[in-house]
Amino acid sequence: MLHSQPNWNSSIVHLAEQYRILADWIEAYSTIPWHVDINWSKDALIIHLHEETFFRIFQGQQAIQHSDLQGITWKIQHLGLSFICFVPHLCTEEQSSPVPTINKESA
Repeated sequence: MLHSQPNWNSSIVHLAEQYRILADWIEAYSTIPWHVDINWSKDALIIHLHEETFFRIFQGQQAIQHSDLQGITWKIQHLGLSFICFVPHLCTEEQSSPVPTINKESA
């Protein structure tokens, strides 16, 4: 019985290239991501940013917005990397801040 085996060399090379791109991005924007994940099904990095950072860097660019009961998730592809920002819904109006202006696409 034959078993398929993933091509790990290809995955490693692709992820290494994405980490190099991310390192250049960090240097260019003088910012550190909040968290970096790997989407193993696509051999791709997912870079999580804080809300202020996401809107400062991607202001005016096309982003995908998904809203649910917990909050709003913003996603954007940039330099072949996936950037994401989660903004939780606030419980009271006192805590609410103005909604940043960013172009959006519905997913």
